[in-house]
Amino acid sequence: MSTVEIVSDNRTGINLGVPPEIGTLVLGSLMHHPEMGLPASDNVDMRLLGVGTRNIAVHVSLGCDASYREVVCRTPMKPDTFGALGLYHEYGVLNNLPGGVAPAPYYLDTARPDSPILVQEYIAGRTIPYPEWDGPTVLAFAGSLGTIHNVTATKKRSVALDEYLMRHPIGERLRITPLGGQAERLCREVLGNTISHLQKVQSLFDRAQHALVHNDLDSPGNILVPGSPESAGPPRVIDFEHAGGGDPGLEVAGVYNPDVAFSVDGRQVCLALGAEQELAFLKAYSEATGREDPTLHDRVRVGQLIRLARLVVGHTALIDANRTKAFGMTPEVAANERDHAHELYRTAAASL
Repeated sequence: MSTVEIVSDNRTGINLGVPPEIGTLVLGSLMHHPEMGLPASDNVDMRLLGVGTRNIAVHVSLGCDASYREVVCRTPMKPDTFGALGLYHEYGVLNNLPGGVAPAPYYLDTARPDSPILVQEYIAGRTIPYPEWDGPTVLAFAGSLGTIHNVTATKKRSVALDEYLMRHPIGERLRITPLGGQAERLCREVLGNTISHLQKVQSLFDRAQHALVHNDLDSPGNILVPGSPESAGPPRVIDFEHAGGGDPGLEVAGVYNPDVAFSVDGRQVCLALGAEQELAFLKAYSEATGREDPTLHDRVRVGQLIRLARLVVGHTALIDANRTKAFGMTPEVAANERDHAHELYRTAAASL
């Protein structure tokens, strides 16, 4: 019978061992699935890759010599309908993406409907904080993102920008926060100004080409940069649990900001691209999409304004409700990030 070695990962100084119950479920799935070709006598090595809000990711090494292979197994940390639905959704998304832009899916084990196991390609690499990205990585990622938007392009649709502005989490934070005084005035000013701008540019988003958008590229944590000759190639996008149809220009807007980057919760959440770098990025992206998009740059600028407005309003609401600690921030950090974003917001609004 196979044995499983649960290995701790202490790179962060925290014991990140795979929970035994998760290891047992993963091992059972791999043993009983013919595609894995796991002999009963083989050993299996497991290492934790990461833990999300609901799901856990485990790196699994199988077999030896010619039969050796590595996979990633993702499953809910406990029986969970929402975590399970995310994996069902992601499996469908990955099956419709070309190779080289995202991990290839091998199979989805649905023997336990509320604890499915998604088995997918392992890519030797790492997520890299945005400040460490070099020029080739930036352009390669532009190509990956453009390819995803190209192969998943759908019919032209419209986006109601005022509704998009107030989507979660901003709308939720405002509903639970009894704003008053200076905080309320700031939020009303920013939202009022933003909606006024959006009404003027709404026509850019009427009947624009839509595609699959990731919806969670607000930080580089879901962008994997290959780190070995065996997995060379452009950055891969991972974790498509929240993906859906949308305007690609709004997704591109979340990747970079003109000239100056900004932070959320103490982490830089976008690239800072100068004018020439931005042109190179959009050129690489457009070449990968295979089509001309004459309003792309303008829609990206609108998306960047919306993102900054959300940051200003969201942080203001947290500070006013004394809830910054729940999001891993001190009031001082939140206020500094809010003020910096507000300054960038005013610059972005003036340029529209």
